[in-house]
Amino acid sequence: MTYRSTLLACLPLASTFAPATARAADLAHATAFETPPRKGFYGELALRPGAVVLRNGMVPTLRHNFTFGAGLTDRFKLGMSLHVGGYLNSPIKKPVLGMDIVATGYLWRGMYVRFGVGMVNRLPVTLIGTDSRAGYGGLVGLGYEWAVKGAAGIGLGADFDVKMISRTQVRRTFIFGLHFHFH
Repeated sequence: MTYRSTLLACLPLASTFAPATARAADLAHATAFETPPRKGFYGELALRPGAVVLRNGMVPTLRHNFTFGAGLTDRFKLGMSLHVGGYLNSPIKKPVLGMDIVATGYLWRGMYVRFGVGMVNRLPVTLIGTDSRAGYGGLVGLGYEWAVKGAAGIGLGADFDVKMISRTQVRRTFIFGLHFHFH
């Protein structure tokens, strides 16, 4: 009886040391699935909540981004990001529209860093007022993308958006969220 129980207990351990054959085609498929080719046209849809930081508080915001562009290499793509959104719990009820030219570089597999420059039509001047101004500036972001099936995937990232509304006033917006991309 102890012989059988010992043999059954060692069976999972024996499978760990058993030789396994790996073909080069299997390895190439696994690598290609992890980092799909990113050359050519791409599109991206995103839902990104965030907050605009003011001197005396924060204004929550919600953005819907649509990005389109081209993958110039497997590790670099350039595109235009159009966004529409609004402010939550704010007297500013008009929609917020903006655009950024975005360059995305892939550091390792799906990890990316992005830089952009652009504008937005409406940024709050005060926490409780209805005054807003257009802003010009840039953004920097970091995230990770996973390939779901072929050229389609999902990503999770965060952006730090800095826009000037006057020579002395800057609005900082932290944005994070989920995006779907198609290459």
